[in-house]
Amino acid sequence: MITCRDVDHFLDEYLEGTLDPQRKAIFELHLKLCPPCVTYLTGYRKSTELARAACEHGHGEGDELPDELLQAVLAASVPPPPDPAAEDGTPPPAKPVR
Repeated sequence: MITCRDVDHFLDEYLEGTLDPQRKAIFELHLKLCPPCVTYLTGYRKSTELARAACEHGHGEGDELPDELLQAVLAASVPPPPDPAAEDGTPPPAKPVR
């Protein structure tokens, strides 16, 4: 049996149809037993389809991203700075939204 963490290692081969039959059977058994991995697979498949579609419509390598989009992606991908008051350097807890 594979774990949820292992699923990520086989995604591309599974979606491309190149996963060997034994691993494919094990992979699909895990999917039958694990709804979160099915959700992850669905999102991964959709993301790759959207990326391919964007490239087919002229939004491929070398195209400039709108600055707003680039800044939003960068802001979302940067972890918050550590809390100087925390001894172990962990970031402070999120503030509640009001």
